[in-house]
Amino acid sequence: MSRFVYSIWGLFLFLLFSGCSLQNSGISEQTENDSGEPFSTGLQSHIEFDAPVHDFGTVVEGERVVAFFNYRNIGPGELVIESVESSCGCTVTEWSGKPLDPGQGSFLKVIFNTAGRYGEQIKVITIRSNAKNPEVRLKIKADIITDK
Repeated sequence: MSRFVYSIWGLFLFLLFSGCSLQNSGISEQTENDSGEPFSTGLQSHIEFDAPVHDFGTVVEGERVVAFFNYRNIGPGELVIESVESSCGCTVTEWSGKPLDPGQGSFLKVIFNTAGRYGEQIKVITIRSNAKNPEVRLKIKADIITDK
């Protein structure tokens, strides 16, 4: 009987240690690192803008002017824009919000309300995405004059 008990214990220990070694060998399907962030698959998007600055030139105070920033995904992974923020409430942005496959492009519309603004103005638009370059800053410029 003791030989039978030892055999069962041996089999139990073998299965226990075999399972632990498989789990620690990287075969498990862990999708996050220790800080809770997803592991990179190596296929990362990369956002590229045609021009990072738009200069409206001289604008009469009170006008609303519009700029379009064209961009595309030049990386091998899907591009997702997570947020777009402007440095001023006088600047409003619009974009499709749809993910872009590799090679696809779209545009960001920027509307600048010059009411109550005078002189040289520079506003910054910050785009955050899942791209290799996760934060991109665009600028709009204008020299605002009063209507004569």
